Amino acid sequence: MMVKARKIMTDAFRKGSKNFLQVKTSAFAQLSTHIKAFKPLEEHRISHGYAQIFNVIAMIAERAQAPTVADSHMVDTILRIFDDIEENLETSLAIERKAEANRKDAFREVEDKLKGQITKLNNAISAIDGKILQLQLEVSSYN
Repeated sequence: MMVKARKIMTDAFRKGSKNFLQVKTSAFAQLSTHIKAFKPLEEHRISHGYAQIFNVIAMIAERAQAPTVADSHMVDTILRIFDDIEENLETSLAIERKAEANRKDAFREVEDKLKGQITKLNNAISAIDGKILQLQLEVSSYN
């Protein structure tokens, strides 16, 4: 998503003079449309939080659709914002991967403990069944 958004910006703003660039309304419309097409994978996860940021960028792009003159500093600032978002997204994904790995490890640990307890209980049940059988045989031998 970010790669295409960056391409839209660079294609529209990097052509022509380095000092002042004529911004075309269609570039902002394209950017807004592209960003609004992003849908989070799951609610209350990383993509949902970034979707909110992307929606703000789309609103800015929609408001900027009036013909404007932009200098390269403004374009660089917008692209730097994209860089920051990508960097933060990569960091967030790394944190999320680590958290998911920790959740899986914790689940496996609990699962192993439960399986151990189940095995102990099954062994205890078998021992009790054996004792019951032994007692039944002793009782039947007295009859």
